Amino acid sequence: MSDLLIVAAMKEEAADIMSGGDHEVLITGIGTLPAAIALTRRLSSGPLPSRVINVGTAGAVSYTHLRAHETPEHL
Repeated sequence: MSDLLIVAAMKEEAADIMSGGDHEVLITGIGTLPAAIALTRRLSSGPLPSRVINVGTAGAVSYTHLRAHETPEHL
């Protein structure tokens, strides 16, 4: 398994990602609190991934307004 962790609220948001590849997928449930709890539990219970990617639609019904965001490495 790779050291990449992909995080999504719902299975539907990660359906294509879950179908293949050498990575772990964490489904957290909808909302900031369930996401924070699930990710904290995962990070505290196993080997730390070198990369975490959060995917999803953020409740959007249209994909035309979605953008990719990167955080600085020092955060």
